[in-house]
Amino acid sequence: MSTAEKLNYLLETKNQIRNAIEEKGVSIADTDSFRSYASKIGQIESGDSTTDAFWNARTNGGTDGEGLFAYASKEICENADFLNFVENMDTSRMKSFKYMFQLSNFTELDFSNWDMSAANNIGHMFYYTSLIKIDISSWNLNDFKSLDYFCYSSSNLTEINLSNCDTSSVITMSSAFMYCSKLTKILGILDFSETTGLYGVFGSVASNSPKLLEEVRIKNLNKTGLNLSYCTALSYDSLIYLINNLVETTTAKTVSLGSENLAKLTQEEIAIATEKGWTLA
Repeated sequence: MSTAEKLNYLLETKNQIRNAIEEKGVSIADTDSFRSYASKIGQIESGDSTTDAFWNARTNGGTDGEGLFAYASKEICENADFLNFVENMDTSRMKSFKYMFQLSNFTELDFSNWDMSAANNIGHMFYYTSLIKIDISSWNLNDFKSLDYFCYSSSNLTEINLSNCDTSSVITMSSAFMYCSKLTKILGILDFSETTGLYGVFGSVASNSPKLLEEVRIKNLNKTGLNLSYCTALSYDSLIYLINNLVETTTAKTVSLGSENLAKLTQEEIAIATEKGWTLA
């Protein structure tokens, strides 16, 4: 997306929020800044929130969440009423969540009340987000095929909880955690049973990899190789889990661990992968 396109998108969002606030009886002058909109929300009398109008205007009646909160300002993201709306909004008919939080300023959100039963696209969902932790352990990912760029460039992200999320149907996860420079834990299990697209999932060079990543459970790697060589902080338990859960292969495939991770393993442990047809490099 070009700079001009981003600006137009932001202006469109601003206008829609303004219209939603004014529909609830709170006036906004042309000289009022976008930052002041957060306080305007607080002026709305009890009853239906301005977010109802915002919701309908931005989501096609609650069915499309693409880019819904993209570029949301810090003031908007810290407004208690708006946070409550986001955490409890009706997502039961929403299909696409692509770019939903792109470059927004949320730092903490509770997703436990979200109904993801209709969702089919969450790629790029947390693209450049400011969230520090992401817990989607309550979501059902059984039918998802793509997690491409899922948390790409979320430079404040320290932990993502995927516990109870079944990723065995995911076909491509390219660049999902690239540029997540503070990421230390991916809780749950990444099942790569059907995954063929793993380019840059954990970065492709040192400068864009989560070098602090310690904990990640990967199983059923069998369609393609994997590069973890720049994730030099990986725990022994994470490495052993990966090796013990590799699928036997008859074609040459490689898991690039790098010298620092290889040094954490014994020759006998490396041999477990070799016997399954894999090369650890």
